[in-house]
Amino acid sequence: MEKGPTIETSHLKCDSEETIDTESKHDSNLYSTEIDSETVEKLKGDAIGDTLYSEAFVAKTLLQLSNLKWSEKVEEDLCFLWDMTLEKDVCDYLLKLSYPNIVCEVIQKYDESRLLEIVIGILANVCCTVDTSDITDDHAKLVLSVLETDDALILIQVVRFVKALAYDRDQLLFLDDGVLEKLNFILLNSCNVDLLLNTLDSISKMTSDNKLSLMVVKAEFIKSAVVAYQCICKIERERLSLSEDEIETNQQRTSLTYLIQIVTNICSYINTDDKNNNLFHEAQEFIDPFVDELCKILNYYSKDECVLPVSEELQFYVKAFIFIFQTLRICYSKTIFKSIISITYFLLSNKCEESDEFLEFCNYFVYVGSLDNLKSDFRSFEIKVVRHILSNIHANRDSYDCVNEENVNALLMEFVGKR
Repeated sequence: MEKGPTIETSHLKCDSEETIDTESKHDSNLYSTEIDSETVEKLKGDAIGDTLYSEAFVAKTLLQLSNLKWSEKVEEDLCFLWDMTLEKDVCDYLLKLSYPNIVCEVIQKYDESRLLEIVIGILANVCCTVDTSDITDDHAKLVLSVLETDDALILIQVVRFVKALAYDRDQLLFLDDGVLEKLNFILLNSCNVDLLLNTLDSISKMTSDNKLSLMVVKAEFIKSAVVAYQCICKIERERLSLSEDEIETNQQRTSLTYLIQIVTNICSYINTDDKNNNLFHEAQEFIDPFVDELCKILNYYSKDECVLPVSEELQFYVKAFIFIFQTLRICYSKTIFKSIISITYFLLSNKCEESDEFLEFCNYFVYVGSLDNLKSDFRSFEIKVVRHILSNIHANRDSYDCVNEENVNALLMEFVGKR
């Protein structure tokens, strides 16, 4: 079984979130050089682990949730607790106090939006920081029931919670069709960039390493992820007055990485069943919008100033494109072929080791394209470009999964044979 390429989007399992500027907070470590030894000894009795945070404060704050009278003070206390969960010791302590059970009780008892956002956000931070084995499937299902809300701030925290579990676990049995449909709905309908990014990231993690059952994986996620990516790019273009094909902001690049990872993951599912499943045919139906976006992406990178230095992301993109195109047997694209020729020649001319993957992508189009189309499109380049590309494809043909010897030889005769 061939598995698609992946890219590590974070050195941490997921990003913890806080509510206030970290620069405004005091050092929370007991062994800070700013604290004298006498004060340290006094604080140790009530301290959580090696932090300056108080066990009594946490207990008192959580006790307020048993008979809640929502107020600005309660909100401030909970927000401070949320910020405290950037510390692993605090997260461990919350688990010791059965915090997942407390969250579930709050969800069942109260409907205050800000309260739900904070308590689920705290839980998401806990799951991002420590082992999630204390979170049962029943806990997860109850938190996921909050996906019914239309409050974007709450949804962001629920999706962060799902993302953390998806990263940490080998199987995700608590995720069913209903949950996936709600996530799909978010991708298709939300215009909140943070929510879209978190949902894309969540789905990319859920579908990695075949964690979801093949029975619930949806090829429709390809279409939905493209829609979400397009929405994010549109918002960013309007915000910064960018042109149609510019990929300049972190939000654009991050959403693109998530999109490509989702499509790659779905193709990995297809490879588990030798393409004898409906997912293959469904993916073929939904792939055209993705290919359209790919045309724009590669056109952007075909500009010399956008290629070097070759980023980790761009290397991932081309490896993923090869895997996706081969798995879904995607047809010849003149636009993509011409862009990839430009990029490959530029990399070869600069003796970049990353040119091998791009050359393999060129070979894919030589493999699937008609000889007439290939000749016509190659003629739009200088002869030295065509000769350089074809000679390298021929030299590396033994390393490729698929080679059209007839096309390669005919093109060599047509272009390389000319003097």
